[in-house]
Amino acid sequence: MRKILLGAICALTLLLPQVGWTQSAGTNSLPPALRAAVQSGNPNAITQAIRALSGGNPQVAATLAMNVATTAEQLVAVNPQAAVSAVEAAVAAINPTETPAQALSVASIASRVIVNPAVQRVAPQSVGALAVTLSQLASTPSVYQANPSAAVTIMANAYAAVTAPTVTEASPGAEQQVVSALSAASNDPTLAQANPTTAAQINAILANANQVQPSDTDTTQQTTTFETISTLGDTGGGSNNPPIFSASPN
Repeated sequence: MRKILLGAICALTLLLPQVGWTQSAGTNSLPPALRAAVQSGNPNAITQAIRALSGGNPQVAATLAMNVATTAEQLVAVNPQAAVSAVEAAVAAINPTETPAQALSVASIASRVIVNPAVQRVAPQSVGALAVTLSQLASTPSVYQANPSAAVTIMANAYAAVTAPTVTEASPGAEQQVVSALSAASNDPTLAQANPTTAAQINAILANANQVQPSDTDTTQQTTTFETISTLGDTGGGSNNPPIFSASPN
């Protein structure tokens, strides 16, 4: 059954056109079956390929999901629709309970993708749905504890994406869902134990403090991310200082 599934996924490259991008955009680093799924632009096919190739091993699935997310970020400039489809699948394929640190890394990349103006223009509904998922994922205690600073950055990007005019118009209910997730996180005692300034940081996000919305008329296709001083590699229990968010093009 697994061989049949992988064969079907590979066949997608023969059936679906390659629109606006090629393997050189970053897919060459992926296994052939997974590369075919990413090229198809079908999130379900990508998720199925990850699960088939991982053989049920959560660590392998996490590695594959991370590779897909990394590829997706490289695709933003040439095919933003394919990029959002790929990160959507990567987030869905990872198990935050089994691999919280890897889930955080995938979510971090996904959060950078969804604040890109080009991505928001071509897939505003997908961006809205992903913003909700990412806000909830970053609020999961095991994921948050892996790196509170990185988790707060994901929350900030999710809120920035969901409040962008294009996304708000296409997904009017998504903003409230993100706000609800962040509000609940700000009152979660487990998160507060990992980072005593959790509530203050989240309140700053919801107050739109120090955040710069990417312009809907921006034609440079730059990615605006909100980064804390701490890096993703930090694994400590969080900083005692409130985060300083900075908008930086990638």
